[in-house]
Amino acid sequence: MAIRGAIFDMDGTLTESMHLWIEIGRRYLEGLGYTVSPEQNREMTKMLLEPMALYMQDQFGLTKSQSQIVDEINKIVEPDYFETVVVKPTVVESLEAMQERGIRMCVATATDRHLTEACLKRNGIDRFFSAVFTCGEEHCNKRTSLIYDKARAHLGTSPEETYIFEDTYVSILGAKQSGCRVVALEDRWSEKKRELIKEAADVYVERMGDLDLDLL
Repeated sequence: MAIRGAIFDMDGTLTESMHLWIEIGRRYLEGLGYTVSPEQNREMTKMLLEPMALYMQDQFGLTKSQSQIVDEINKIVEPDYFETVVVKPTVVESLEAMQERGIRMCVATATDRHLTEACLKRNGIDRFFSAVFTCGEEHCNKRTSLIYDKARAHLGTSPEETYIFEDTYVSILGAKQSGCRVVALEDRWSEKKRELIKEAADVYVERMGDLDLDLL
């Protein structure tokens, strides 16, 4: 069945921004004067901001509220999303081609809404998407299909005619649980799991512009 709906991750898929989140928990805590062990750092890299904030309260005795910790971590990356993060090569052309075909599109991201919307708008690609879904607002992560199910329900398309565009192995596994087909986009921050990603995804491309829409 031909593609009628598309759900896009943002960081590492639409934009060059995964580097902003590498060890963000460690960077934040060390900025406050704490020492983070390798084990604690590994644990935090698996977490979204909300559970990471609770982990920091438990492990480091932070007296700040969960929302305050999340806000302060977002402040670290906010200038980048508001001023410097760019769209990956061939993304705009691919989105234009999909729009011309009448494909319905939305975004499903782990990044907070205000950062996502600012970045999409500044790069001029917000016009392609009818909605943005965030893990924080949906109280989920991308290890399950919940956010993708919500996004697909918004698009009004069936799983067979919906494609999810992702870049990380964990997110691809979660996306596959939705019953939708998954397109994996190469990103340098996922190089270590490239072969696993290729095996898990339905389609793997180095750039979005390499995708042949006629074959979907």
